[in-house]
Amino acid sequence: HSFQIQEFRRPEFEVNARNETEAPYFVGEHAILAVEAKYFAGGALPNAETNWWVNSNETNYSPPNWDKFTFGFWSPWWHYFNDFEGDNSQSENFTGVTDSTGTHYLRLDFGDDGTRRPTSITAEATVMDLNRQAWTSATSVLVHPANVYVGLRSERYFVERNEPLDIEVIVTDLDGNPVEGRLVTVEAARIVWKSAGGWHEELLEPQTCELTSTLEPQSCTFETSVGGRYRIT
Repeated sequence: HSFQIQEFRRPEFEVNARNETEAPYFVGEHAILAVEAKYFAGGALPNAETNWWVNSNETNYSPPNWDKFTFGFWSPWWHYFNDFEGDNSQSENFTGVTDSTGTHYLRLDFGDDGTRRPTSITAEATVMDLNRQAWTSATSVLVHPANVYVGLRSERYFVERNEPLDIEVIVTDLDGNPVEGRLVTVEAARIVWKSAGGWHEELLEPQTCELTSTLEPQSCTFETSVGGRYRIT
């Protein structure tokens, strides 16, 4: 048998987290976050214990106006898992106290760890008053690896063996505006499973297509002399 004893205490203050610096954010830069605690009766909550929980996770970003193109890592609808997804989340905790205005600031530096995917960062700030009453507020940041994205599109997900596989390519900025003059390398390779040292995927017979981006989508054509599953990168 189990039971709960619950207590309700009317909150005496409110907490609001915000981004001090403006988006967009890029790898190699930083962002300033802030949390502000105020009494409902008026006045700041100074010298209050503040705890930050910051979690980051790789994600996808799709520029607007290009819904038919894939700009991130695409998961087939017939798979119950994502080939590219894993437990890539990381989290850290930071502590401090609010200043005389009831505000605490946190600087996040976006180091370059070689990632080529955007990173979603969620920051939760919990402020506690002298009565040990705590309230939490959260804000989020999206960190881009670059200021342009490349999108891929195919007319079909299935083709017959020996039927050419056509892939459309477009390069845009964060707002979805096409960008010309960028060198793009597209690779198609057949995926096979190998059991050496544990099951893992290998990419066989890679085919490469190089082009320079224009304001309109361009095409790459790949051969499919062997049946199987192909990955386009």
